[in-house]
Amino acid sequence: PNFTDYTDEYFPKAQLLAEYIHDFAEYHKLKIQYNTSVEHVSKDKDGMFYVQTNGSDTTYVTKILITASGFGEPFKPEIDGIEQCLDYYDAPIDGEFYKEKKVVILGKGNSAFEFAKGLFNSADTIYLTSPSPLREATETHYVGSVRAINNLSYEAYQLKSKNFVINSGVRKIEVNKQDPTKFSVFFTYSKSGNVEEDIVVDHVINATGFKMTTSFYDETIKPKMRQCTKLPVLDHTFQSVNVEN
Repeated sequence: PNFTDYTDEYFPKAQLLAEYIHDFAEYHKLKIQYNTSVEHVSKDKDGMFYVQTNGSDTTYVTKILITASGFGEPFKPEIDGIEQCLDYYDAPIDGEFYKEKKVVILGKGNSAFEFAKGLFNSADTIYLTSPSPLREATETHYVGSVRAINNLSYEAYQLKSKNFVINSGVRKIEVNKQDPTKFSVFFTYSKSGNVEEDIVVDHVINATGFKMTTSFYDETIKPKMRQCTKLPVLDHTFQSVNVEN
């Protein structure tokens, strides 16, 4: 089946992709084990992988193992008090929850700007922050950079309209001492000699993306990760540099 049989929209709803993938699997009679998660992966001295899953006595044995699980867990930046944040993937999306509130969103990727777009009509003030400058797809020509459809808050920032896009790291997030229903967020500007300022807000959202899950690998075969800790280090054949096959 072609995806264009499902919609003519340039930006279709995510549910359509789920329906398409389901139909694709049915059409090609793919062998898929649903409602199953990998609990443990080990490797013996002969180079065979052993894959154990939840709720099953079956162990899958294979010479070559392909990990295609995407980014399975949220990325948590090393910020003192990061536990005070709501993670954007399960934070409330009802505009009334943020009505007339000040909100800090950690991150300046599509996830962060898409979330900000959802709050745009409700929140009093929105701050998007990360140490790295904003990367727009119109400049980078890369689909992973911020798309024009999501950058409403950036336009509002340029027009001085109660949206702020900040190139700064966050050192600490803590409950505000004067009002325990709010949070103090401490920003550090490294390019200005580590000048620090803090603002008081109602909510802090972690929208820094996801990373590859490695928890199910045996300690002896955990793949080496890049410095960003989100992605594995691969060789020219797309194999892990420290775990063959």
